[in-house]
Amino acid sequence: MRDYFYSTDLDEVICPSITNNNCEGGSDSFLVTTNNLKWGHAVYLTVSRQLHLEMATAMNNRCGVFSIGPVFRAEKHDSRRHLSEFTMAEVELSSISTLDALINHCENCLRFSYQKLITACPDRVHEEYAAMIQKPSEIITYDESIRILQKLDPLLKWGHSLNSSQEIRLSEYLGHRILFIINYPSEIKPFYMKKTELPGSRNVAQCFDCIMPNMGEIAGGSIREDDAASLLSSMQIKGIHQSNLEWYVNLRKMGQPSTGGYGIGVERLFAELSGFKNIRQACMFPRDRGSIKY
Repeated sequence: MRDYFYSTDLDEVICPSITNNNCEGGSDSFLVTTNNLKWGHAVYLTVSRQLHLEMATAMNNRCGVFSIGPVFRAEKHDSRRHLSEFTMAEVELSSISTLDALINHCENCLRFSYQKLITACPDRVHEEYAAMIQKPSEIITYDESIRILQKLDPLLKWGHSLNSSQEIRLSEYLGHRILFIINYPSEIKPFYMKKTELPGSRNVAQCFDCIMPNMGEIAGGSIREDDAASLLSSMQIKGIHQSNLEWYVNLRKMGQPSTGGYGIGVERLFAELSGFKNIRQACMFPRDRGSIKY
């Protein structure tokens, strides 16, 4: 992945793991507690380095930045796809305004990484993944995905989130290939995603989720909201306090150009590559809701 990012003129940035905000706005965060330091406000382990990468992009004169490191989610999931601590490769591209360009960058990263791995360690790549990566990818809208899934589940409605089994079903339905689902309803996506209004006064986010047949969602990204007033409105709707993110809103007020970015879950990708059915098999020291060893 690093080889690909460097080949596209991205600079690596080391971002903090301790933060005063939850940039996703929905994932449960781990609260940092200590008797020695007095920050004067709540402090958390990061769920994503995206907001810091956006700031770094504003100071970068080239194509953008990336960071690879641990992120932490205190979600109450105990599934084959979730870890409390996992590795995220996150990218932020400067002066990008179209979802197609962002998807293209993400897909090229996945295919480049596969080619490097198949050359170095051909015995580590599962045959089902090798067959899938040779096929062209598919891009469908959230609307299209709902129409397909309603044939199997008539109770599914527009505005519902898609669970992992539904994501995997879509990938299988479309021929076991890399699937990009775009334009989710804005109300089920984070506050920082740029919106587009569709006929019928339905707002969708300019975003994508990358789905694969084994692990479901592998990556996700979006075009970022670059208008300060729209960003503030979205934060208010989702109940996010501006005080912790004033610096982020100010980036827009100071004229930061349009950016877009995505994140890839490294353990999920490795599980997909290797044919593992459980993400714990793709992590040397898994941290989950169960007991922590080592």
